[in-house]
Amino acid sequence: MSIWEPFTERARRSIVLAQEESQRLGRDYIGTEHILLGIISENASFAAETLINEGLNLQSVRGEVEAIVGRGQRANNNEMVFTPRSKKVINLALEASKELSDNYVGTEHLLIGLIKETTSVASKVLNNLGFDGINYINNLKAKKLAHIMVTQPPLKKVNISDVVAGALNIQMNSTPLEIAKSVFRGAGYEILDDE
Repeated sequence: MSIWEPFTERARRSIVLAQEESQRLGRDYIGTEHILLGIISENASFAAETLINEGLNLQSVRGEVEAIVGRGQRANNNEMVFTPRSKKVINLALEASKELSDNYVGTEHLLIGLIKETTSVASKVLNNLGFDGINYINNLKAKKLAHIMVTQPPLKKVNISDVVAGALNIQMNSTPLEIAKSVFRGAGYEILDDE
């Protein structure tokens, strides 16, 4: 199986556009900054729409990239290679897809990868342009959770006051397992301990 198989058409197109942006900047490698440029160039993608809605555009991102890394003088026609950080971003995108229980890797996952690779040029560009990456990741997770809650029927009808009562019984030093048990007990679930 190819590493690119789970990538959506728009995510693949973003990588192709990243290569074109790298060539345009006179480089013979694909860096994180080029992936970011590729994403925002694929303006119909989820991630590009998010960036645009946050006030970023292709020109502002290009300008910031050029201000940070400048332009090169690509003299050879060797095959483009991914930098180690770009490879890490792709792996982080694959991980983000799994974390969100998606069976594909889209531009939104590539953007998460860029955000999580905090020492990259792309991350610096996003920060310099005022993009709040943590907020983006949290909002994406919230949208995903809301989608699941709307599309999947509840296992059991519960009284919210029971859930709140369970949550109020949580001690400050409780473990995540104890917290989950307390909330579910408050909702009327029987907890089967395997201890």
